[in-house]
Amino acid sequence: MPDVLAGSELVIGGRYHTSISALSLNVPVILTDSNSHKSKGLVNRFDGNIRLVDHANKDEVSAAAAAIMSDPADLRARIQECMARLARISDSEADNLNGFLDNVVATEGCAVIFPGLIRPIGLSEEIVRLTFRSQMICV
Repeated sequence: MPDVLAGSELVIGGRYHTSISALSLNVPVILTDSNSHKSKGLVNRFDGNIRLVDHANKDEVSAAAAAIMSDPADLRARIQECMARLARISDSEADNLNGFLDNVVATEGCAVIFPGLIRPIGLSEEIVRLTFRSQMICV
C-alpha cells in the first residue's frame, strides 16, 4: 500500500488511516465526509490544507480535485510544513508525558501503564500487561 500511495498524485476517500499514510508521504488528500469525528479533526490539524467533501456531491469532489491538481507543488509544500509542525508538537508532548511519568514514579512509587509504554516498579511487566490496561497503578 505505501508504494501505491507514494506514487499517487492525489488520494480521495473517507478512510482516516489511509489519509494519514498518504499525508505522511506528502501526497495531497481529499477526505469524504463520514460519520467519524476523526476526519474533521484531521482537516483542522492540517489548517485547511485538506478538503472535506460530501462523497455524493460529484461536482464538489471534482472541483476540489481540480483545485489541488492546478498547483500540487504548493499544496505538497504546505502539507510538509504541517507535518513538520505536528512532529514538533508530538515530540514536545512526548517529552511532557515522559517528564510526568518520571515524576509520578519518583514521588508516588507507582507503576505507570499505557498501551505500549510500561514503567513498572516492583511488578513484573508480564503481570502488569495481563492484569491492567491503560491504568495508573500505585503499589
